Amino acid sequence: MSLIIPGLFDVHKKGPTPYTCGEINHKHGVQLVEAFHYAIEYVNKREDILPRVTIGGIALDVCESPERAGNLVANIHSKNIELKNNQNTLDPARFDAYIGTIESESSIRVADVLNSLGIPQISYGATSLKLMDQMKYRYFIRTVPADDKQARAIVSFLKRFELFHVQVIHSFDSVGEFGREEFSRLAFLNRICIAQNITVGRTGSVDESEARSALSQLYTTPDAKVVILFVDDPRPFLEEIERDFSLRNTFRFIGTDKWGEDPDVWEGLENIKRNQSAVVFDIETADLPLFDQYLEPKTPDTYTFNPWFNEYYELVYNCSLSGGSKPACPAKKYGLPRAKDYIQDRYVLYVFNAVLSAAIGAQKALEKICPPNVQGLCNLFRTSGERRQEILNGAKQARFTDATKQPFFFTESGQSDRGYHIWESLERPGQPGTYYLEDASSIRFRYLLDRMTLK
Repeated sequence: MSLIIPGLFDVHKKGPTPYTCGEINHKHGVQLVEAFHYAIEYVNKREDILPRVTIGGIALDVCESPERAGNLVANIHSKNIELKNNQNTLDPARFDAYIGTIESESSIRVADVLNSLGIPQISYGATSLKLMDQMKYRYFIRTVPADDKQARAIVSFLKRFELFHVQVIHSFDSVGEFGREEFSRLAFLNRICIAQNITVGRTGSVDESEARSALSQLYTTPDAKVVILFVDDPRPFLEEIERDFSLRNTFRFIGTDKWGEDPDVWEGLENIKRNQSAVVFDIETADLPLFDQYLEPKTPDTYTFNPWFNEYYELVYNCSLSGGSKPACPAKKYGLPRAKDYIQDRYVLYVFNAVLSAAIGAQKALEKICPPNVQGLCNLFRTSGERRQEILNGAKQARFTDATKQPFFFTESGQSDRGYHIWESLERPGQPGTYYLEDASSIRFRYLLDRMTLK
């Protein structure tokens, strides 16, 4: 193993305290760990990337906790925590880049640590504008689009449909505050009037009561019928909108990628779907067919590399491998992609792009530091105090065609070039009462607004 890249993932949900873990995460967890392993395997098989150099990866579970994520990385590099591979202790001095995390708050905590150490961090999911501060987070880059691009996309959408009178609900965190701030700036420049900004979550998570109170304030400016939600967790608002006929029929809602086309967020929102009360923005992505092929042969009987795989398998197939209240898993086991409700995680692409970018960055660093015609890791690279900076510089220069069939690259400041899909709910032809998400680049949202009764 020549280069080691740690990856940070929310394999489990939050525990009762900031440093403990809860139950297995059904999304953005084990699938992304496997995408990390798949990407490393892919790079190691390619002869044109890092020839005679093997990349090794180590996946770490940060359990949806910013405190756990930051402290875990800090303790690893202060050697308060030892990581081992086959009884061999891994030297954190060899960790030349980190992949992760998916959440902005966790990525900020990790970036605070890694920037002080001069170690590159490539996030596959953090979108907060706070991380665009190149003075404070100079070693941070990301493969997902940042919230400023989402704000521009929303403004473009509003202008396209001549919607110049809106309201905003935003959460009091890095997602809501920075998203609202950037949207407000762009709205002013484009002559979009924000009738009111409603702030929620000043004391922590937003509960049902606070969501209801915020939504009731919308009626104070009823002429502004388009409402934009810049919130980290949209569910409390969506559940209230789902219950309230007047809200669904008085206002139209625009959701960000925190809502997106996530089936878990859309679950149980039949009235919102039926009323077509919302359009949502989500990251531009595509499935990796070869990733499903990579997962297919892996079962609890054949795969022991991932220590969390069996726990996730039990969740996906709703069975038990070791007894318990669930029915026993069958003797003949199938791979994850054959599960009834399997959907490839939409961030698989972004994990893959992050690992590939890190590998390309390492190759460019080797080419710059090592003497010509020297293959593999030279001693100069190992001892160079500039190697991590050169890996970061090289990663920023990465350019390749990914699964979206488009070129992937970073901007000069390390931001992703990616954009957004816009989705709305439509009724399935010939299947009354059932709905699916369709590209919203149509006049239908404008039509729905025109149809509403103006008071």
